[in-house]
Amino acid sequence: MTLIPAIPKLHEPMHEQKGHQVYSLNFIKGVGLSDCECPERVWAPHNALSNSTKTQGPGSRHDVLDDHFQFWNWLKYIGLGKTLLRRYKAAVAQRNLQQEGHRGLTASLEASTVAKWEKLCQQEGHRGLTASLEASTVAKWEKLCQVWEAEIFPKKSRNPYHTEDAYLSEARVRKELAEEEEHRIKEGGLSLHETPAAVFIQMGLELEEAQRRLRRLDGVITTKLNTTLGDETTLTEERNNFRVRRKAWEKLCPIYMPGILQYKANLAKEDPQVQTASNKAEDVVIWLP
Repeated sequence: MTLIPAIPKLHEPMHEQKGHQVYSLNFIKGVGLSDCECPERVWAPHNALSNSTKTQGPGSRHDVLDDHFQFWNWLKYIGLGKTLLRRYKAAVAQRNLQQEGHRGLTASLEASTVAKWEKLCQQEGHRGLTASLEASTVAKWEKLCQVWEAEIFPKKSRNPYHTEDAYLSEARVRKELAEEEEHRIKEGGLSLHETPAAVFIQMGLELEEAQRRLRRLDGVITTKLNTTLGDETTLTEERNNFRVRRKAWEKLCPIYMPGILQYKANLAKEDPQVQTASNKAEDVVIWLP
């Protein structure tokens, strides 16, 4: 038996990732799409046992924990049918959404572009990429992969699958914008409103993200076989929350986008159909700078 250490997929990004790639399930051969979060799903509901067993001796404490874990496994075993059925229904609904999305995207592209892309995906794939590279580069890459995969844990050789992160996080961008606003005010710049311009833009982007979330939720409920009253209530509450946030944001629009009201009026005169045809919150047009 060979034991391979790994970090569950949900937990791996939550910690400092430096040096953790060697334990990433994305790079361990034979794992597939497993997330290995099963232990966490067992531990979370059993947190209460820590308080009730902390005064027991080691032997009795292990017996109590074993009893609870075995009962949990039994419930999981007899409930596999319902669990698999629920996941199957969710997978079918998601597959239908993805198929419609792919069909719509394909219809919006030129036939020649679609045919070329399908050929690359279906016929070429890895072989086509390999053929487009120099033989020395391919040989060097394959050697790196073979050495890294054959090495025992903890691996010390270079990880060929790891790439250095090169991106700006939302927190970093917000910090930089806040610092720029602070510098501008210190230099004598005027503050048009207690809500800074950077926060105004962030509010607009968050509204767009809320609309995407509403569309996903509406799509799931629409394709769901047995829609409950709770599902519809959740969607309605989310839409009401969006409308309240949108009203607060629109009060700031004339301050940071002085011409937006006139622009919308002119646009409505030129094309009366420009207004949102649907009354759904997720279909309302969000005007950003």
